[in-house]
Amino acid sequence: MTGPAVTAIIILVLIVALLMAALYVVPQQQAFIVERFGKLHKVQFAGIHFKIPLVDRIAMKTNMRVNQLNVKLETKTLDNVFVTVVASTQFRVNPENVATAYYELRDPSGQLRSYMEDALRSAIPALTLDDAFARKDDIAADVQKTVGAEMVRYGFTVVKTLITAIDPSNAVKAAMDSINAAQREKEATRNRADAQRIQIETQATA
Repeated sequence: MTGPAVTAIIILVLIVALLMAALYVVPQQQAFIVERFGKLHKVQFAGIHFKIPLVDRIAMKTNMRVNQLNVKLETKTLDNVFVTVVASTQFRVNPENVATAYYELRDPSGQLRSYMEDALRSAIPALTLDDAFARKDDIAADVQKTVGAEMVRYGFTVVKTLITAIDPSNAVKAAMDSINAAQREKEATRNRADAQRIQIETQATA
């Protein structure tokens, strides 16, 4: 193989290598943060893109899908009943603020968990146990509004928040069962007394 042919092959290999280093593909539901000399250059979404080798670098590959975080904590209601609250929230990176989400917040899930716990500890103690059960949807809406307002500053959107469980302690459950049983027994006694009275009146009439 002659010298010019070898040179041509080397040049061709270099061109292919440069093209491979310059072209990159962003998958669906992802966003790539591209830095130039260590500084934010642009954010690229799904598709094929070009970057300058040795000048530009992909700093972060961000998932744009909805994530879910479950929070479980113990707190006290207005009538001094300790309950375990389980909440679930769905969140995602705002497509318009991908760079903010990457550069401003190191641990999104941890920060969101802190906001959720703080909001729940503020909401539950303002309600009695019965109100907390009855107003789960209202509590979830208030928590979502509060947490969403905080997370939007960091480039995240809170999609949906649900209160999936409010569980009192075992002692409280036993007490509630006893109260319910006593009420049912009282009602049954009243019904038996009414039935006996009707029977006596019927016999007296006869």
